[in-house]
Amino acid sequence: MAVSSLAVLETSCSIRRSLNASDESPSRQYGKVSISPSSALLPERALHRSKTGTVHDSAVPCIKSSVGLVFLSLVSLVVVSVPFLNDRSGMSLSCPFAPPSEGRDRERGSSAPAGESKISIEVKTPSDGRKQSADYEEREEFAEDNCWSRSRHLLYRPDDRRLPSSPALERSLLEYEALQARCTSGKTWESMADLQPENSQDDCKYVIYMEGWEGLGNRLLSLVSAFAFSLSTDRVLLIDTRGHLASLLCEPFDSSSWKLPGSFPYAEAQAFHALGDVENYQNEVGINLNLRHQQSRRDQAFFCPETQERLKNVKWLAWNSNQYYVPRLLMVPALWMKLNPLFTNPSHLFSQLVRFLCLPANPIWAKTERTYQSYLLSSRKLVGLQVRAQLQHDFSPEVYDKVRSCLLGGGIVPNVSRHNSAPRHFFLRGKKSTGSERGTSIFVASLQREYYEALRDLYTDRGTEDGSLVSVHMMAYEGAERFTYDQAVKAYIDIWLLSFSDTLVTSGWSTFGYVAQGLAGVQPYMMNLREDAAPPFCYFGHSIEPCNHYPFLSKCGTTRKLSKEHESWVNAHLRPCQDESQGLQIV
Repeated sequence: MAVSSLAVLETSCSIRRSLNASDESPSRQYGKVSISPSSALLPERALHRSKTGTVHDSAVPCIKSSVGLVFLSLVSLVVVSVPFLNDRSGMSLSCPFAPPSEGRDRERGSSAPAGESKISIEVKTPSDGRKQSADYEEREEFAEDNCWSRSRHLLYRPDDRRLPSSPALERSLLEYEALQARCTSGKTWESMADLQPENSQDDCKYVIYMEGWEGLGNRLLSLVSAFAFSLSTDRVLLIDTRGHLASLLCEPFDSSSWKLPGSFPYAEAQAFHALGDVENYQNEVGINLNLRHQQSRRDQAFFCPETQERLKNVKWLAWNSNQYYVPRLLMVPALWMKLNPLFTNPSHLFSQLVRFLCLPANPIWAKTERTYQSYLLSSRKLVGLQVRAQLQHDFSPEVYDKVRSCLLGGGIVPNVSRHNSAPRHFFLRGKKSTGSERGTSIFVASLQREYYEALRDLYTDRGTEDGSLVSVHMMAYEGAERFTYDQAVKAYIDIWLLSFSDTLVTSGWSTFGYVAQGLAGVQPYMMNLREDAAPPFCYFGHSIEPCNHYPFLSKCGTTRKLSKEHESWVNAHLRPCQDESQGLQIV
């Protein structure tokens, strides 16, 4: 068997082999490491370990002289037994966690210089000048082993969607991680007595995220809101392990766990006094916060400056919510002063926090990558389509007409031919397609399978005006929300696949779509699929940020004015939502 190019990465990684002679895609930035195209076949961990020099993509850098030849021979025997993954981008040995090495990336930039055969590796230090110490490398090692998605998800995004964190945010997260470790070390919390430490020197304060049973999008938005509040008030965020998120998500901190023990006294915590029933905050061990879409005026007092000042004396806060409340948090002066300096672009706040906090656990990430590489990788353009019509649980021809109008009328996908036209390109067995021949893929995420079937039949029955190819894919359909763990896994995979899209089309008022656009770091096209909707049914979103549907802008007990700087920020960056006129959104 002829071996044209083989990279032995390390024993813990599968082997991926490209039979293509060259890779002409442009040089890209992957996290902390600057590499040129062929290194997309290398996992980021291998790149971190290569500190100096260059690596040839046709050789194994860690193998020397005769030892290398013997080892390469042994690897060749293994290669024969690995099944091929056949797609239009060429035959290759499949590594289930390998990032895309070609395909749509080729369309995003100019080709690399002809004849380039080396991968230049530049190890960069963090932006605040700290050197990459042994501790930093161990942290990277932990992230790779315990959360594959943490070091790999950015490999699926172009440079302009990486949205790197500011030095201030990086420092704040490191400090928060140290706080989390200090305040969880040695704690059991098996009874109410454990929640009231006798040690007066224990200054730790906590937020308990009580997971509700709404849709996955609502729960993730609420979790990010709880983390933003915790970050701005120096509270340790701990999550309810009775729900789905503790199993769906990676641990965000490498030196401690955010999971409460199964023996935690949840019932007692849920029985904390409600915010409106508290008279003397200093006598309370904990307070139960109701931050759901239905709140009393007393509940709404949470967003008042004087309430926030009083809550500083309360050790435990139980967070019950199904909304994204970061826009409202930023209207509280003390919280704005802590959060605002961390984000150079306010409209990237949710993206940067959700990418840190809500990365999928390894089994879910593995399924996501296998699905993407098997069905979506080879397309020239990937369009993500999320269809969710509020209050409509069955397929609706009227809704489908609006979806089709948005996709075709907006030029998002190729127009359908009036005639039964043949595709412009046809493929012979064994002939490799070129970038110009690869067509558009539409990935559909919806509870109703019929929307996928209607789009699929549209393009198979009639073809496109320009003769290009359009394929339509759907990975899961449930018919209705059942709130099971299995459905949550499928939904989260759908969210991540949507986030890999070149163009994203979501449904207005959908929290599921909000999370996808935040992970993608892209302003989506939004569809108005309500029954009473008037044209246009499709518009371009003015922000990456989710909408806070119920901001509850009630008056507080004091008339304290905002500072001029804060007032100017609010006027510049908070707007009514496009899909909910009473809502609030960061722009």
